[in-house]
Amino acid sequence: MNKKYFCFFDFSINSTACSLYNYKNNKLIFFSFPRKKIINNNIVKNLIDSDVVVTIIDDKIITNDQQKKEIANLMDADYLMNIICNKLSEYIKDNNIIFGVEGISFGSFGNMQIQLAGYNYLLRYMLKNYFNITYDDILVYSPRYIKRNVGSGNYNKNMMIEKFINSNNDLLIDNKLQLALKNGIFVKKSHNKDSKTYYKPIDDLIDSFWGLVALMNNIGVKYIE
Repeated sequence: MNKKYFCFFDFSINSTACSLYNYKNNKLIFFSFPRKKIINNNIVKNLIDSDVVVTIIDDKIITNDQQKKEIANLMDADYLMNIICNKLSEYIKDNNIIFGVEGISFGSFGNMQIQLAGYNYLLRYMLKNYFNITYDDILVYSPRYIKRNVGSGNYNKNMMIEKFINSNNDLLIDNKLQLALKNGIFVKKSHNKDSKTYYKPIDDLIDSFWGLVALMNNIGVKYIE
């Protein structure tokens, strides 16, 4: 497949992340779009020092009025997708791109999952129109499929992160985020030495990376030309 850019989203309403690979320049870039409420300034600084492109997203408007809530959700989704597309357009200079998105889990479907599905479909619609591509250029993968590409469909978040830290993947040569994680920069202090907990949005960034690997493996793209 003759594409210049490959981009994979780990999408959530409060902490979207994506990994963008420029095939022609052999360059990997991480993007994080966290809400203000889930991140602090120290983590933002450490992310930026690790070459992650960080864009802080305003928190959603909270209201108990049903009509106002529906309008607020629509406005928030529109706002979030425009922020994401505008930021990516600074790095994606043409429509020679294929996107990957983690699919919706239909196993457990409550109000939040319904809302997440709505945002997720809007993201795909916006990517299609903003970057002048077709829906064939937006591939969807299940979380289990991505995990199987890493090693096992039963991997949890920490296992995915540990795999990233210890990976020799060509995409991670001289990668500052991997180095920061090896140095324990994003590990929360804990009395339990046997269990590590990482600050947000590390798990989202790592999931987006493994999604990118799954995307490129699936379509048979070599990392380095």
